[in-house]
Amino acid sequence: MPSRAPTSVRWITLLFVALLAAPAGLQAQPLLSSDNLNSWTNGCWRCDIDLQYDVIHGEVIRFSADRLFGATLENRVRNDALYPELSWFWSMDPFLDPAVYFSLEVHFRAKETRRKYKIRYVWDSSVAEDSVRTVEDKENHWVWVVTGETAAPLRWYEVRRNLAEDFAAVSGLQSAVNIHRIVVGLGSGEQRKLTASGYLSGIQLTPQSEPLWPADTLSSD
Repeated sequence: MPSRAPTSVRWITLLFVALLAAPAGLQAQPLLSSDNLNSWTNGCWRCDIDLQYDVIHGEVIRFSADRLFGATLENRVRNDALYPELSWFWSMDPFLDPAVYFSLEVHFRAKETRRKYKIRYVWDSSVAEDSVRTVEDKENHWVWVVTGETAAPLRWYEVRRNLAEDFAAVSGLQSAVNIHRIVVGLGSGEQRKLTASGYLSGIQLTPQSEPLWPADTLSSD
């Protein structure tokens, strides 16, 4: 009679089988990396976007501009996640004047309203982290400082954002969302002319379960 495997071995086996059986859509998806950089539209004009090696993150994407329009990458997103979490690491070379040095703009549609919205996550060395404002004359467009005035150059900073939760915080609406486009690069949507260079380790999208909505957001039902 064969002996039973130890409990720990059985649990590991079951976990491995479950991971193999999990639908691909429920796993983290690399939206931008060194492997798919060429699939992104390069908005660089007389600037540089290239790959460099970092001892911590391996191959990273370097953006560099010299008093010209900042370097940007743009791409459509094909993912059915209703509660997506976006995550990335970014770093800056030494900079002089306080400014918006890096931005990641997410274009998405809210399931409940069927309207389009934008949240631009930025590295802004002039204001505090978690500062949020509405873009002038654009009620469906917000700027959220995720790396602020206390951040230092030559260091990596991790950013993780649950888009549905952030949308609820700025709009008061509890809704699933669907990302359809991302724009990332130096500078901001209003002003991309600056001298700077920075690094991005890539962008990942990970599906999440429906958030536990805070009491002060409004139900869309």
